[in-house]
Amino acid sequence: MQDNIKRESYIRFCRENTPPAFFHAEWLDAVCGKGHWDAALVLSGAETRAVMPYLLRKQGPFTVLGMPPLTPYLGPWLLYPEEQKSSSRFSLETRLYEELISQLPGAHKINMQLYHTMRNGLPFYWAGYNLQQRYTFLIKPDTQEALWEKLDGSIRRQIRKAEKQIDISAAGNVEDFFKLNRATFQRKQKAVPYNIDLVRRIDKASGQSFECSILLGRKEDKAVSGIFLVEDQHEVYYLMGGTLPRYLQTGVASLLMWRSILYAAEKKKTFNFEGSMYPSIANFFKSFGGDLTAYLKVQKVNSPFLKFIRTIK
Repeated sequence: MQDNIKRESYIRFCRENTPPAFFHAEWLDAVCGKGHWDAALVLSGAETRAVMPYLLRKQGPFTVLGMPPLTPYLGPWLLYPEEQKSSSRFSLETRLYEELISQLPGAHKINMQLYHTMRNGLPFYWAGYNLQQRYTFLIKPDTQEALWEKLDGSIRRQIRKAEKQIDISAAGNVEDFFKLNRATFQRKQKAVPYNIDLVRRIDKASGQSFECSILLGRKEDKAVSGIFLVEDQHEVYYLMGGTLPRYLQTGVASLLMWRSILYAAEKKKTFNFEGSMYPSIANFFKSFGGDLTAYLKVQKVNSPFLKFIRTIK
């Protein structure tokens, strides 16, 4: 965002209305680069009523408006009046969504994932977008005993097994974590879709609008598994993880996830797994007793060529 007045209005809105971490300028500067992202804003006088940040980038010959790397949610964020009727809320959402959508720049393809509390996809549908329902798992804060009772028996056994041989450190660094994260992609024979500099920028941006934490599992002082968490005023998010292949059977990944859930509970915050549509990952996440929670992915293809490619896939 290069318009300084617009940027200040956006930052003030976020400061006063506490959207999720991924909406804040500090996050967007880290994952997009300062000046390389923008946002639609709806104003009422001098007050900002709604925002929708986005990243516009080139992808080959095409212009794509989409999600920045390592950013699970964006889309609209609105300022709601207190004690508003459901009918009035719907009317307000529809009007503000329509104004935000109308401000988006032209692009061959648009792709956004909305925060799970933003459930009204109708204005996008009416504007010609395709809606896809995706899922995450959320664990609300509770006592340690209650959270333990929600775990599958297999997860409890893995945690007990790991506790006998693994030490957990909450003072991990990006370099150690990225080695573990990269090892997971290598095991799956996939390239890491981001680099260590991006992870460093996110970690460095931690402080004012969100916090980052790296938990490492160590065996005989060697980092063998890690989790990268992001925390805001709403939730603690599981952003990334990784485990060395030879330590997969130690239960260290389950122990790290359990400690992360307890950390969120201590802060009286919901733990968000950020979901996965892959069966193996989704089954692992649900084993911790979270609530299956839907969120929307909205897409629109404006390029005739891309529309044609889509029809023959």
